[in-house]
Amino acid sequence: MSERGADRNLSVVGTELVWHDGHQRGTGLLVVVHGFAEHPSAALQLGSLLDPGHRYRVCAPVGTVAAGRHKLAFYRSTARMTPDPESFGAAVAGIRSAIVTASDEAGVAPADVVLAGMSQGAGLAAAAALGAGEGPAPGRLILFSGRPYPDDLVAWDFAARAGGRIFAAHGTADRLSPSDAMQAFLARAAAAGLDVTVHLHTYGHTIIADSVATASRWLDDSIVTH
Repeated sequence: MSERGADRNLSVVGTELVWHDGHQRGTGLLVVVHGFAEHPSAALQLGSLLDPGHRYRVCAPVGTVAAGRHKLAFYRSTARMTPDPESFGAAVAGIRSAIVTASDEAGVAPADVVLAGMSQGAGLAAAAALGAGEGPAPGRLILFSGRPYPDDLVAWDFAARAGGRIFAAHGTADRLSPSDAMQAFLARAAAAGLDVTVHLHTYGHTIIADSVATASRWLDDSIVTH
């Protein structure tokens, strides 16, 4: 998938949003948040793998912080793995704005959006969907190697999201985002009434084909009908 052929740009309140040109005919909406030091084309590619049946329009917010040549992030850090709170808050707000604008573009209610992410993108997707805030939140989350941010950074509001669905894939050998912390976070969400599906593998901080295939089946099974 070439960057030029896959992306169509849209300005979103200071956050750019790109669309996958090959996934524009579905009735659903899948928003994928890229990870640290990635290009949004990686998020679009992940979205296409999750949706081989082309049931969803696929798009991705674009990180605003340079992290290398053609590599981006969504927020600045004060130290390794320590987000700058102001920059982090702006990133979450930008993703929420992108979801609303993408929803309008696709004609899909925000509550019916599927929000997915890898690594930093997964943590931000969780914060955007499950943190306290005004307006409807995406009803379904797909998280790969996610990092649960601490309570002093995100005002988690699991109770307000009861009935939502989460699929989380994680490696038991993940050293960047230890699986124990993620499993504890998901247990909190489940206790508050969210439907949580966990797919563990024995690898590290990565996405494996089996996780993508399992997430794709989960996505099909969780499709919203009205």
